[in-house]
Amino acid sequence: MLPSGLLLVALVVAPLGLLVYFGLLSGPGVDGRVTGEEWGRIAGQPELYGRLLLRSLGLGLAATALTIVVAWPTAWALSRHVRRVRALYLALVIIPHLTSSLLLIYAMYVLIAPGGPLMAALVGVGLAGAGDSLLFTRWAVLLMLAYLFLPFMVIALYAAVERIDDTVLDAARSLGAGSWQRFRHVVLPLTAPGMLAGLVIVFTPAAGAFVEAQILGGTDGMMFGTLISEQVSRVNNQPRAAAMSVILLVSILMLLGGLRWGLRRAFPGALRARR
Repeated sequence: MLPSGLLLVALVVAPLGLLVYFGLLSGPGVDGRVTGEEWGRIAGQPELYGRLLLRSLGLGLAATALTIVVAWPTAWALSRHVRRVRALYLALVIIPHLTSSLLLIYAMYVLIAPGGPLMAALVGVGLAGAGDSLLFTRWAVLLMLAYLFLPFMVIALYAAVERIDDTVLDAARSLGAGSWQRFRHVVLPLTAPGMLAGLVIVFTPAAGAFVEAQILGGTDGMMFGTLISEQVSRVNNQPRAAAMSVILLVSILMLLGGLRWGLRRAFPGALRARR
């Protein structure tokens, strides 16, 4: 355990400690005075920082929920195929995301821009007008976040669904359980650990994303991470960026804790058995 423990301290604990320390310094720039004034300045503008923080957490939750809705039937369908083709289908899910995320973002830019394929299809079926566009809205950011992190949720849920023994479902069927009852009382509890893992893997980076919002979101889709990036690259206020990063990290951890508590309440037996 010693090598892994030292690595954890060097790459996780020490950087977090430095982040907290930098957040206590005076800015702009870094003059070395520990004042904590940046925390007060952030607290003094709740209409800006609080609004963006809530928007980021909301978009992260919405993207996570969207990936669960799409990934769950995908993972179930993959687990029902014969083993020799499962690897191929999993590869088809993952391969598009092996390229640069920046390329994927600009591909989405072209897709949802006015006159793009998606908007043309929506106009064709009467769901949008000729001049409408999803570009530079929070809907564009939500769509991009869900697309980027969908493979992680598929893999997490597939690992859980694939382990379900068919004899368990047969036993539930023989006892009179219908399709919905089998799904609610057997399948969902058994896949709860996979949903929890996917929730952590997807929500954490989605809530802290900034490049996607910077390119696709405009002012309507601006996120907390975008503001942190601007504090470093444009304003040169590293202490405020560090303080904001700590606030974002703590908010994500608190929300994840609440979601985990909710899942444990909904599926107590399944999650307790995994501990």
